[in-house]
This record gives sequence, C-alpha cells and structure tokens, in this order.
Amino acid sequence: MRTSRTSVTSQTSDVASAVLDVGSTMIVVERGYQLDVTVVLPSDLASSHVRGLLGNFNGFADDDLTSRSGQTLSPNATDETIYFDFGETCE
Repeated sequence: MRTSRTSVTSQTSDVASAVLDVGSTMIVVERGYQLDVTVVLPSDLASSHVRGLLGNFNGFADDDLTSRSGQTLSPNATDETIYFDFGETCE
C-alpha cells in the first residue's frame, strides 16, 4: 500500500492549500457558511483515477454526475437532486 505525504503550503483565516507528494493540490476557501474546494490533479491521475464528486475528467460534463450505481444525473439537475441522488451515494 502506497502512502502519501501532505504538506500545507498556505494557510490564512479563510484559505488553506495543501500539496500531496503525487503532485495534486487542494485549495479550500471559506465563504461564509460554504466551503469552496478546488482540486488540481496531474493529467495522468485525472484521466484514469478520478470519479465521484470530482467527475471523471473525460471532457464531457454530461456524465460527470454518475453515481456508484451507474445512474447519470443531468448537468442541469437541481441542488436537491444532486445532494440526495448523487452526493449521498459517494459516502
């Protein structure tokens, strides 16, 4: 089993960013009661190892919201549908 090391590269009262040794970066920004999370991946990881809440990085937004059961939601789905029919399946 491969383990990754994470280093926090920047932190302020409302922004934190971290870099994994595999080259991916995560930036978290607090916006009131909401967190905006941005994940940046090297192309070799993005094209073959991403699924779930991050989409699948195949360039087609129409199939980014595919649940574990294989159900694909419309990119125009409501927030409620995305939360209950997609987000809850990614636990």
